[in-house]
Amino acid sequence: MSTVVFNPTNETFDAQYIGETVRIKPDMKLKMDDPRARHILNELGARGLSPLEFGDDEEKVAAEGKKRNLSFKKKQVMVYNQMNEARRQQNMPYMEVPDQIREYSTELGIGIIEPYNIKDTEHEELASLRAERDEQGKQIKDLTNMVQRLVEAQEAGTEVPEEETDDEKEIATNRMKYIRQGKGTFEGWVKKNKELIGAWPEANQSELRTKYAEFYNKELVL
Repeated sequence: MSTVVFNPTNETFDAQYIGETVRIKPDMKLKMDDPRARHILNELGARGLSPLEFGDDEEKVAAEGKKRNLSFKKKQVMVYNQMNEARRQQNMPYMEVPDQIREYSTELGIGIIEPYNIKDTEHEELASLRAERDEQGKQIKDLTNMVQRLVEAQEAGTEVPEEETDDEKEIATNRMKYIRQGKGTFEGWVKKNKELIGAWPEANQSELRTKYAEFYNKELVL
């Protein structure tokens, strides 16, 4: 016994049966033995391939096949988009678009999720730690220099100008308030203390602007 298989779609189908490739082009009808037909229809029926028996309404069979084909294509594009969206939310690499999915997307007018950048959380955290370490090192160096000047002044029997010492103490005291602020809290802290910061010495404000720019790649307006 034999069966006629009909491809009413705009796609060319390739199927394998017992090591042999069977190609069925658009609008092609192909007569084959029943076992081969059953195997190929099971594989490609969802994509629109249809059996065509004597007395069938060919237009109706074609319409149903085309409907299945469109449904298959839509599902393929949607599944691809869903998979890439899930990967984006899990911070996983973008999955490249297969040529066939891109063709389906163009034909159906359904957008494809575009490539995205992975948020490098680990590197951001390391950069924040390095910035904090550098700030702490700078603070220690400034305090060490201040103490050294005080010692040298005492040994020389001279007075350290009171105004300079007070300025340095104020700068160091202010610095302690923001030195340990990381990227996640720094912006909120600045907004909360903006009025206070406006009265600080320029040395503190300059450090804050530099730190803000390093964290958020934008200018801090005080």
